[in-house]
Amino acid sequence: MTVWPRLIFLLPVGALLAAGSAPAGAQDWFGDPFATAEALREQGGASQAARLVLRYATSGDDRSGQPAGDLVIWVASAWAHVERGSRRTLYDFRLRRVLELRDDGTFVSRSMLSDVTFRVGERQNRSALTEVLRGKGATGPMDACDAETELGLAIPGSKEPAAVEIKQSGMTMTLECNGRVIGVLETGFGEKAPPALWPTLAREMTMHPALQTRLAEGGAAPRRLEASFRRASQRKALSWRLVSAEDPMTLPYPLTANLVNATAASINEAAAPGLGDLATEAVAGRALGGPPTLAGRDAEVARLEKQKGAAAAALATWPALNMFPVQLAQWCQSGAKSAMCDSLRTLGSTAAKDAAVQALLDITKAEQSHRPSDAIAAMLAARASHNGDHPVLGASFALALQGGGVEMHKQAEAAGVPTDPKALHVRALQAYPYNPAYWTDLGDYFARSYDLATAYALYDVAFSLPMRDAQRGNLALSGKRELAARLARDFPAFFLDAGRQQ
Repeated sequence: MTVWPRLIFLLPVGALLAAGSAPAGAQDWFGDPFATAEALREQGGASQAARLVLRYATSGDDRSGQPAGDLVIWVASAWAHVERGSRRTLYDFRLRRVLELRDDGTFVSRSMLSDVTFRVGERQNRSALTEVLRGKGATGPMDACDAETELGLAIPGSKEPAAVEIKQSGMTMTLECNGRVIGVLETGFGEKAPPALWPTLAREMTMHPALQTRLAEGGAAPRRLEASFRRASQRKALSWRLVSAEDPMTLPYPLTANLVNATAASINEAAAPGLGDLATEAVAGRALGGPPTLAGRDAEVARLEKQKGAAAAALATWPALNMFPVQLAQWCQSGAKSAMCDSLRTLGSTAAKDAAVQALLDITKAEQSHRPSDAIAAMLAARASHNGDHPVLGASFALALQGGGVEMHKQAEAAGVPTDPKALHVRALQAYPYNPAYWTDLGDYFARSYDLATAYALYDVAFSLPMRDAQRGNLALSGKRELAARLARDFPAFFLDAGRQQ
């Protein structure tokens, strides 16, 4: 059994980068967040109509995230459309997208990974809190049974005690964990439900993962599901009761071609004004006159060196390491005449002459050696250079700020250096919108505050940039691919593999 590395530590959430190579085909877990409804229809499940409509009466409370009311699910082989109150959600398991359908004729395209990543991170966060309490000789009001029920997953390799036992009486299964009832599942009867129902229920209903594995065994939609767990000092009891299961006669794919993609506007609102529009232009290859080429970038660096000096050239070369990771390395190793290669070879001597370039190296070292506060002195020293306000320098300092937490923020404020990593990230993106690592860095900023929807929207942008070399050789992207592959492999209940999309 493999053990999951910590994704998210105690608040705030930790960075999601994970080094590693990508398995073949893993990149399709990420997609163009700005794709039109027509394009998504062609790629997704538009050829399928719903085969079953289910109506569940739900009970719970607003604070539990499960208000009382009806849950209506239209299910096809590879997609499901869910209505709960005013919310309309389309899960397209072929696209691996969650599409929020809005009443104003728009939709927002989300990654299917974001919700699962949140659950994994929250589960790990609770484990860390439990460890802290145990270290102090205290016991918390919640245990692994509660967390695994509420979040719907168990971390492989977890050592927290959670003795699970399923007792069956007729068509009803009762799940006990550590000696108390935490779930009830009354299986259905009748026709076999379409495959997309099971990952949809895993996402829409609260249940322990041990019940998830039993959910589809009978083939028919469940007639009743109950969940009981403790959150802090309160006990939550939720239930879903099947009211009707019918042939919908006909329900076509609900993402109609006339709906307008509003994902850019959602990024503008969540991240920064205009950033979603910039992302749209970059993905389409229209930002700043088009995506850079290696030769074009080299010519720009040569121009900067001639006009503004070696320090300006070095700072402009830095983002190219993320935009052309393989090509630039091969070019420099071949000994070809190149302004960027020359700049990298003389980086040490340039740093000795320019405080901003030296600060870039010092900040990078501080961040990577887990001593982020050391970057403050470097930022102060950079003011001696006319390059001290360069967006590349700011992007590097933003990463140190993210790792330094509240204490470093106080120190940075007292020192009079920038304190807002988001503003630094956005400024760097405005200057270098084709650098995928800058998009993932900003995504990690949002992941730290548990806004995984925005984080994954920014990751999607990074993976959709028309930068072929970066897509195959950028370590920031390979880490995200590896994380996506592990999420799908270790928590399959939330996804639909190709073999079941029939």
